[in-house]
Amino acid sequence: MARPIAPRFEIRVLKDKSVSDNAQVPATDAVINFYRAGATVSATVVVPASATSAPVSVFDVGQVIVGDTVRIGAGPGTLTVSGLATNQVRVANPTSSPITLTSGTRLVPTNGRPNVYMDPLCSVSLGNLLYPDSAGQAAAYLPNNRMDYDVAIPNQPLRLYVDGTGMLGRSDRAWNDLRDFGGNLQAAIDALPPGGGTVFVPRGTWLMTSGATVNTPSVTIMGEQACSVLRAATANAFDLVTVNATNFQMRDLTLDGAATSQDLSGRSCLYIRGLGTSGHLILDVLLQNVTLTGAPGHGLNMEDVIIIIAEGCHFDGNKGGGVRIDNGTQNPQGSTTTQFLSCTFSQNGERGCVVNNVTVLTFRGCSLKGNQGGATAQGNAIDALGCNRIDILSSHFGPAGTATAPDQFILVTGSGSAVVDACLFDGGADPAKQPAQAIHLAVGPSSRICSCAGMGLRSFLAFLDPQSLECVEMGNVELDQAVVRIKCDAPSETQRLTSMSRWSLGVPFLNSDADLPAGSDSVVPGAFAWVRLDDNLKVWDGFGWRFVSLS
Repeated sequence: MARPIAPRFEIRVLKDKSVSDNAQVPATDAVINFYRAGATVSATVVVPASATSAPVSVFDVGQVIVGDTVRIGAGPGTLTVSGLATNQVRVANPTSSPITLTSGTRLVPTNGRPNVYMDPLCSVSLGNLLYPDSAGQAAAYLPNNRMDYDVAIPNQPLRLYVDGTGMLGRSDRAWNDLRDFGGNLQAAIDALPPGGGTVFVPRGTWLMTSGATVNTPSVTIMGEQACSVLRAATANAFDLVTVNATNFQMRDLTLDGAATSQDLSGRSCLYIRGLGTSGHLILDVLLQNVTLTGAPGHGLNMEDVIIIIAEGCHFDGNKGGGVRIDNGTQNPQGSTTTQFLSCTFSQNGERGCVVNNVTVLTFRGCSLKGNQGGATAQGNAIDALGCNRIDILSSHFGPAGTATAPDQFILVTGSGSAVVDACLFDGGADPAKQPAQAIHLAVGPSSRICSCAGMGLRSFLAFLDPQSLECVEMGNVELDQAVVRIKCDAPSETQRLTSMSRWSLGVPFLNSDADLPAGSDSVVPGAFAWVRLDDNLKVWDGFGWRFVSLS
């Protein structure tokens, strides 16, 4: 039997008439109808009369098993399951008339119904009462398996869902199951009320023949993690999901553009359009456990979004870039704030993340490797231009996927300040693909490179332009070099000396001083650097190395 797919339960609560406008009397004859998750028909079919094994295409078989008697939607049980395949149910029609099953029809088992638990302390068997409160709401405790269910009260279409084992759930949010709309994501979104709600994408691969657009605020599209996939039926024909409304959320879902070739001006998996393109103010976007892959253009393409947080997301395997973020002149806030927390930007056919004109940009605990972008004057992993503040913290940069060596992993230009702290840069073992440097900064003086480690770099750990001369602090190491290599591209030796004189370069412990460099390309003139040699210290004072005994 296939693994259960969000077993669905139906709760119908009847209420007596109000005795006044302020007092609601709960019904004493409330009824509860439950059923196991059924299969949903994916293509209209006519089941012949007296058929013994008619094939019915379905999106998933749910908890249907051979021998189940199934009812058609809300109708009586008229079909019997005689066989199962991955996306097919075979049914027997014992009646003398053909039965038409339209796409989107749910085949609901009428047997094997479980019990409901009203609360953690008291179980209530099937058919017992469930009382709504004065607002027409009800709560139930469900002890096992994942369940979603509706509370439907005449003239009060409220819904209640529980999405975890042994959890109390209560919600007024509208919830549309993609299976109830024949797999049509746009129809499920459009059926939400003006106040928004949730569209649930059950496990399975759902082919999209056209893109879906979110024009309603406060919409959440939620799946069952990597098991729920929305895939383009035709590559580069449309953006899979376009967002034109505020307070959008996406969780536990994979969007697959199914592209076979790169088109950087082509379509994206997720396109979020703010004032400059949609005319709508968009803020408070949340992406959690979302995978965006297979886009011909970019996995995530975002313009003029005020605040976005991406947590545990994967922008991997796109034919184009992983993420593109732009902030145009149409945004009255003047900027955006973007945070990537524990995300991956990997194996993309272009740069990992390209950012233009964002006020605050944060990468924390991210992994960026195997990206193929990074031509001259580009950042292979992160390429940021015109930002006010960039924080790149506790992140890992792995070998590039380029055929030739990129210039750098990180390029930050025309920005106010940048902090690169506690990051690891690994250029790999192939000299032909190793970047010239890990970090290239052309930013303001309030920036910092601190406690970073590098290996497999052709030239430098960091390359600093004239306006970035006061960026280096203690704790930086190159694991395969005698000293930390920092390059300052200053117009004169005097400026290099005076600008760097306040800062220190920490270099690793050595057993020999044979490879200590003398050139300014290895240690910045004016910087104070040291190398511990047993009980002695080799100190670079800006002009050369001198020996200091620690005994």
